[in-house]
Amino acid sequence: MSKRLEVVKTDRFSVLEVADTATAVATATANADAADAITAAPAPPDDSNNANANTNANVNATAGQEQEQKQSKKKKKKKGNSNKDSNAAAAPAAPPREWTPELEADLQRILTVGEECISSSELKALLLAKGRGSESAAGINLYDGFEPSGRMHIAQGVFKAMNVNKCTLEGTNSKFIFWVADWFALMNDKMGGDLDKIKTVGHYLIEVWKAAGMNLDHVEFKWASEEITDKAHIYWPIMLDVAKSFNTTRIKKCCQIMGRLEGSLTAAQVLYPLMQCTDVFFSKAD
Repeated sequence: MSKRLEVVKTDRFSVLEVADTATAVATATANADAADAITAAPAPPDDSNNANANTNANVNATAGQEQEQKQSKKKKKKKGNSNKDSNAAAAPAAPPREWTPELEADLQRILTVGEECISSSELKALLLAKGRGSESAAGINLYDGFEPSGRMHIAQGVFKAMNVNKCTLEGTNSKFIFWVADWFALMNDKMGGDLDKIKTVGHYLIEVWKAAGMNLDHVEFKWASEEITDKAHIYWPIMLDVAKSFNTTRIKKCCQIMGRLEGSLTAAQVLYPLMQCTDVFFSKAD
């Protein structure tokens, strides 16, 4: 086996290397096989991809934490508002007003208007809520309606004026609304079904009450035809709600208020009790 003597020189030192030729060949072959093995082996994982994945995960986690914090703040704010609402709801109610001798006088005076009071306790509560000395700007809203149907008799003229004055005495904080039911008189075929004549009679009745001593300072006359026409979008939906609450048989039994027999009603007269009931809600009567 031949041997080769090689001297490897560098700038700083010299190295004497004796290389066996066969050994060199074997080493080269082994190095080639190792290179092939390295080439065939799977590539190591890319650390940059892992770093990107970790970065994305960190970003997502941060975004999630921010979202949770926002939701937590919203919940706390909502809870705080609900606590405020519950505290407001739980706040003690204002003490009831004192029942004074003046209120008692109002109560006893108003009770003389009718023969019967269904619930004097409710009337007393109404006087406390809206009557003399209350904070109610509108006051007690009283209501009565009449058909302009001819000459006025004594009870309708004199006693009506007296009763209205009792209910609206100065300081009572009440207002009386008179519903001049001209359309109702038309439905009931009063004054021959002539609306112009019905309106003339309505003005006549108002003048009679003035002459009988009715104090009009707290009285307001409202004509049904004008009020219903001007506020039709309010009136008719209420009337339909009332109409849906009763059947035809029940409505026909109310015909006595018109002085009519049940079997002789016109279609217009069937509307009469429905509209009369609607008037109470429409005028917001107490």
